[in-house]
Amino acid sequence: MAGSASALLGLFAVSARRRHFPLVGVAGEYSAVPMGVILVSTSLLALLAYFGLAQKSRQIKPVVRKELSSQQG
Repeated sequence: MAGSASALLGLFAVSARRRHFPLVGVAGEYSAVPMGVILVSTSLLALLAYFGLAQKSRQIKPVVRKELSSQQG
């Protein structure tokens, strides 16, 4: 399972690089502005993904089974 997850993360990283690589060189060889724009935009996307996906999992409360707690006491 962990190997499959690692492969998917690698696939997402490579596909993102393939999409953004041509955009970095749009303004010429000596300008870092497009690279900065891409870095900021992908950082904002990561932040949105964190607050949209990871924070929801923290709100889920664990289920306590009553059968187990009544047998122990």
